This record gives sequence, structure tokens and C-alpha cells, in this order.
Amino acid sequence: MAEIVEYLEGERSKRVSGSCSNHASVRKSGEYGYGIGFLNQFVKQFVPRGIVGEGFKNSMLLKEVDLSSLRDNYAEGVFKFYLAPTGFAQAFFEFGYFGCVFFFLFAKISRHLEVKASTGNKPARKTHLLLFCHFHPF
Repeated sequence: MAEIVEYLEGERSKRVSGSCSNHASVRKSGEYGYGIGFLNQFVKQFVPRGIVGEGFKNSMLLKEVDLSSLRDNYAEGVFKFYLAPTGFAQAFFEFGYFGCVFFFLFAKISRHLEVKASTGNKPARKTHLLLFCHFHPF
């Protein structure tokens, strides 16, 4: 029992407590990303600046809700922002409770690609490598 208390109160719990803080802040404020963070990440990863130009690429980026200001206004405690948000917390920030549906659909697609890629399907293998070695949606 002492190990659990030490984990929850210690330095290693920052990712868990940070996710809980993100979830609570977004829920209290009612300000969600509506997928804009995922769309911006997709544009940053896959739209070639050399072809479309830096100005056009930057114009494709949409204004995101600032999670750090939400945490300042709605969360209690001191949190460090160097940690990446966990998958479920990021999905909740973007889509609210519908984030669970998004997470489920993404998992189904990921599983399907993984199975196809492991059986030697070349297009599935290339798609799998493209998405999961370069693009991190959560």
C-alpha cells in the first residue's frame, strides 16, 4: 500500500495527474478542440512546405484552444507542461466524451492495418509505416 501512495504522490505520477488535470480542466471549461489539434498535426506532418510554400502551409493551420491556459484557469495544483498528453486525455480534449468513439475507431483501424501488414500485404505495410512511424495523433 505504501508503494501506491508513494507513486501517486511522487514524481512518477506527473503523467497520470497531468492527464486527470487536463480532463478536469476541459470538462469544467467546456472548451474542446473539435479535432483541430489532430488536423494541425496532420498538416504539419504530411503537407510538403517545399511544394505548397511555407505561407500556404501556415494558412492551413487552424487556431487551437490553449490547454495550458485552461489548466491555469480551471485546474488546481502545479503541473509541468513538458509531458506529452496521454491518448485518452488528448482524445477527450479534442472530442469530449465522443473521444472514446474516436479512440475505439482508431484502434480498430490500427489493428486492421497491423494484421494486414504482418501478413505481407505491401500497401498495408507501407501505410502502417507511414502512419505509425511518423504520425502520432495522440
